[in-house]
Amino acid sequence: MRKTLFFLCGLLCCILPLAAQKPATNPVIYADAPDMSMLRVGDTYYMSSTTMHMSPGVPIMKSKDLVNWELVNYAYDTLADMPAMNLDNGENTYGRGSWASCLRYHKGLYYLSTFAQTTGKTYFYTTKNLEKGPWKCTEFSPAYHDHSFFFDEDGHIYMIYGNGKLFLTELESDLSGVKPGTERVLLENASAPAGDKIMLGAEGSQLFKVNGKYYLFNITWPRGGVRTVIVHRADKITGPYEGRVVFQDRGIAQGGLVDTPDGRWFAYLFEDCGAVGRIPYLVPVEWKDGWPVLGVNGRAPAKLNLPDSRGLIPGIVNSDDFNRKKGERALPLVWQWNHNPDNSLWSLSARKGYMRLTTGRIETSFTQAKNMLTQRTIGPVCTGSISLDVSGMKEGDFAGLSLFQRKYGQVGVKVTDGRKYIVMVNGGYEKPMEVEKVPLDQSVVYFKAECDFRNRVDKGYFYYSLDGNHWKVIGNVLNMEYTLPHFMGYRFALFNYATKETGGYADFDYFKIEDRISDCRRADISYADDKLEGHKLDIYLPDTGKPSYKVVVLIYGSAWFANNMKQAAFQALGKPLLDKGFAVVSINHRSSGDAKFPAQINDVKAAIRFIRANAAKYKLDTSFIGITGFSSGGHLASLAGTTNGVKSYTVGTETVDLEGSVGAYSSFSSSVDAVVDWFGPIDMTRMENCNTTKGGDSPEAALIGGSPADNLDMLALLNPVTYIDKNDPKFIVIHGEADTVVPNCQSMFFSEALKRQGRLDEFISVPDGQHGPVTFNENTFKKMTDFFAKEAGM
Repeated sequence: MRKTLFFLCGLLCCILPLAAQKPATNPVIYADAPDMSMLRVGDTYYMSSTTMHMSPGVPIMKSKDLVNWELVNYAYDTLADMPAMNLDNGENTYGRGSWASCLRYHKGLYYLSTFAQTTGKTYFYTTKNLEKGPWKCTEFSPAYHDHSFFFDEDGHIYMIYGNGKLFLTELESDLSGVKPGTERVLLENASAPAGDKIMLGAEGSQLFKVNGKYYLFNITWPRGGVRTVIVHRADKITGPYEGRVVFQDRGIAQGGLVDTPDGRWFAYLFEDCGAVGRIPYLVPVEWKDGWPVLGVNGRAPAKLNLPDSRGLIPGIVNSDDFNRKKGERALPLVWQWNHNPDNSLWSLSARKGYMRLTTGRIETSFTQAKNMLTQRTIGPVCTGSISLDVSGMKEGDFAGLSLFQRKYGQVGVKVTDGRKYIVMVNGGYEKPMEVEKVPLDQSVVYFKAECDFRNRVDKGYFYYSLDGNHWKVIGNVLNMEYTLPHFMGYRFALFNYATKETGGYADFDYFKIEDRISDCRRADISYADDKLEGHKLDIYLPDTGKPSYKVVVLIYGSAWFANNMKQAAFQALGKPLLDKGFAVVSINHRSSGDAKFPAQINDVKAAIRFIRANAAKYKLDTSFIGITGFSSGGHLASLAGTTNGVKSYTVGTETVDLEGSVGAYSSFSSSVDAVVDWFGPIDMTRMENCNTTKGGDSPEAALIGGSPADNLDMLALLNPVTYIDKNDPKFIVIHGEADTVVPNCQSMFFSEALKRQGRLDEFISVPDGQHGPVTFNENTFKKMTDFFAKEAGM
């Protein structure tokens, strides 16, 4: 077993630790922990939250300071034994299961209630020991939405529930149901203090009694506004109530009140924070004229007068080497199953020190697969990694690591036609897409997934390693999205499921979670300081741990029609360059539909200026910037190379501004130091049969906004040959001889012109090479990387 890997931090990929420990800050839990209900017993705080379709369910957390929390229990192991909870018969209960809970302490007993749309029931759990149980469960129908129950001094137990119109009822003393005839309308329109244009009616009721008055907290959402906290108060629980808006800040809302032993008050609330989920905040509370006044100048403060945070590891999430000592839980509380598990198909004893997941049925989709073992992701960044032994897998099995929500990503091993492959699947498309597949010839392999939630960029990155130390990028970037069908922040998930035959198994040696990422991949960076899709780039760094890397820029081919194919460029050309030790910057540019030429070369040059201006920030060594692209991207790469230092140019009656004014770094150079052109169109006057122009419906017509035959001066300005001189960088030109999209003669014309000026290093004409297929091969990739390395002095 490779247990030593579990303790190593040595992911050589330029690790950036989080900032040093600070005083308590908001959010207090940067992870999905919504619908909190909180209480204090003596000097100990307890909090329940929502995990919906996960099992076990309704997590209980404990803290001594309101900041540092640890999971101590769950209300139940499984909510119900039914097809939707068991993922049987094609059913599931994503986004449902149990919702908002209410936690109380009364006369030596702890009480927790919740409700479930899945079962149509309301549940009450009671125990003398909140941390160890056992629980007594009472359930009844129907499911009372977002209810709060309250033990009043008159001996009655009340429950408030509803949405918009709120109801009050009494509960039986044994919590077996509501007392018949006690239901009444408490507030006809609880949203009214927030106005009459409401998109989410008041809900999330939580009731408190302070200094003899009753305070009812609710959330509502005014149309065009943000999630808002409303409080109603009354002298009697039955009313009448008067209400007001008490907090509106960035949508931080829904929760209640808690006090400290020294007499301070806080409101606990949560914020919808994108893909990481709904994250808890604490807001100081002062009392004025009998009303709670929330926040500091009406805002949730960044810092809190509370003890330092020690982070979410190991209290909320934690690593696991799957070794257990006598008396320890089989699964630590940080783990939850996606829906109910089949306990006969997972084991920690079949192979000591490993989590074995065995397949038991044929699955039709990943989201319906049983026995997916999950933990929360955490912000602002985090990494999950695993070691996986795949020797027990069978034909059609797929096992590995996922970033799981409705738009999921997977990295793992598939068995296809008797052969094992490392694969990355991106489930963020209309249909899940297998983005990349790499043959695997060994039994143990390592995977990791990184999450970047900073500034809600919500990007997921996937890697594999054959030795646990040297990591390779696989697949593309997962654009993580919090979706309502799952209603939950992204989870790390261990999985193994069958698509052909059952009985295969996968052995997980460890799961490791860290509150850092490598920062070797940065996606969707704007190089023009705007929001245009065509002005974004991705940066990829090698995993060699160097302080900086020489750069190669990639440009995709799309006949200039696309403004967002930078990931396709990386998939085609990026990985050989990474392996050679280059930083790879894959760029978007505006399409011909967005703007006409020279906008596209303006964008390329703006991206290069951005790279130079931000070199230190992104660990780029701009003493060398190479550029390459294929098809129309080859054209733009070549144009960038032959127009080094050329700001504008005139041919006949046409003048173009080649440098442009895109972005904020006009004082930096846009020059490049070497160019590899893959089958780019060069001379648009000879695109048709190597002899004449194409028609008015051609891509070049769309690029210039007119008929090529009628715009020969503009075609000359499009042609990289127009600008060639002896000061240009060296070029390699690569083209397939069977290319039916861009004729091989285009590269022949270009190579001859480069050779005349002494700028051609090599022209590679690939026999049987097509427009990508065959032309892209191991030999031509090596030609490219060796050329760039030679020109870079590497």
